[in-house]
Amino acid sequence: MFSLESPANSLEQVMGHLSPVEQIRMLMHHPYFTGRCPACRQPIHHSQLRIGQCYCSHCGWQDHASDRQSMPTFMAQDRDC
Repeated sequence: MFSLESPANSLEQVMGHLSPVEQIRMLMHHPYFTGRCPACRQPIHHSQLRIGQCYCSHCGWQDHASDRQSMPTFMAQDRDC
């Protein structure tokens, strides 16, 4: 399995491992695309936006691949926030 934390991963590599539904969820919920924290909805500064390494300084939410089993599970949790 790939790691989102690897600096060598490009957006194309990350999105290429997701199903079409998972890609849509990522586009709708991930701060890399929305500019907002999925937990508290506060804006995340563009300098902190990287796939697999986003951080919200307001609530402490972090996007680290090691903190979740898979991207679909992660995004399903975000929708409930």
